[in-house]
Amino acid sequence: MPRPILGEVAAGNPLTIYPGSIDSIQLPTIVEMPIESFLLRVKGDSLKDAYIFNGDVVIVKPDTELVNGQIVVAVLDDAAVVKRFYRKEGNIELHSENSEYKPIVIEANDPKFKIVGSVVGIYRTMGKKIFDN
Repeated sequence: MPRPILGEVAAGNPLTIYPGSIDSIQLPTIVEMPIESFLLRVKGDSLKDAYIFNGDVVIVKPDTELVNGQIVVAVLDDAAVVKRFYRKEGNIELHSENSEYKPIVIEANDPKFKIVGSVVGIYRTMGKKIFDN
């Protein structure tokens, strides 16, 4: 059964969130998805050194407990990003895996900031030219 891709998430500059699904994809049965997880399409190249590329589909599991170094989907000012999460000195830092991007630093209690979940998997089709991103 096809699974809906609920939107795009920025691996670069934040993207505005729009409600509703943007596409659907039939995942192979070997791909395990926690029941509460959902899919987002990656837009951008800020996680290329983590082997997450523009056009990949990430499997996101809603989490309440986060560990430093996890790749997460976060919302800041109504825009979504996918970055590596770190808690440092009362702040939260969202890091790219591409030296062209600077970390995003947020106060831990910022009401405009929310972690949506952690990335537990990625899916990409084999015909994609990943090194052209």
